[in-house]
Amino acid sequence: MTKDPESYDVGYRKPPKSSRYKPGESGYKKGRPKGSKNVKTIFKEVFFKKEKIRINGETVKLTAMELMLRQMMSSACKGNLKAIKEVIQLAAKFNLLSDETGEGLIHGVHYGCIVVPAGLTVEEWKAQYEQQEKDK
Repeated sequence: MTKDPESYDVGYRKPPKSSRYKPGESGYKKGRPKGSKNVKTIFKEVFFKKEKIRINGETVKLTAMELMLRQMMSSACKGNLKAIKEVIQLAAKFNLLSDETGEGLIHGVHYGCIVVPAGLTVEEWKAQYEQQEKDK
């Protein structure tokens, strides 16, 4: 039994041919247009776009990421404790605080920084710290 294309049954999951989507037509016409970018794509473009800047009188092209890292390093070198912490954490994350042998970068010696609260001498702070370690 052959079916005539003109005698198409309309019913459950069989919409009329006149109301079906045309090829290349979306179901939601007001939706995201083709070629539009999401936030992640825009962020990546801005973050990795090279900008021309002047450093010591010389024009160089750097990405926003490189500029931020340079600014953070500059701030850390000026004594900003938050920047120092961030730089050390990044260096540790990328395993930059040790050489290939696993030794510290400066003659195999591991260096650190202790910030003593105001009002205490280094000796008083050490005594407090040792007492806390004993109590554990």
